[in-house]
Amino acid sequence: MQHPYKRYEQDKTWAIVNNLINDLLDNNDIELQTPIEYVVGYICKGLLDSQSGEGKTNVTNQK
Repeated sequence: MQHPYKRYEQDKTWAIVNNLINDLLDNNDIELQTPIEYVVGYICKGLLDSQSGEGKTNVTNQK
């Protein structure tokens, strides 16, 4: 299944965020109710947009 964050998968940020989230999952620190690709993609998009000046200051209200 395609997700809307596919374009971020090749960025090095994707691997870092994915590994960090998987560490939290493996340690039972978090549980995801959303597919990990959506979580990782959302975080990568927010980080990369903020670096380019395109991001909003409050990403929690973005849908």
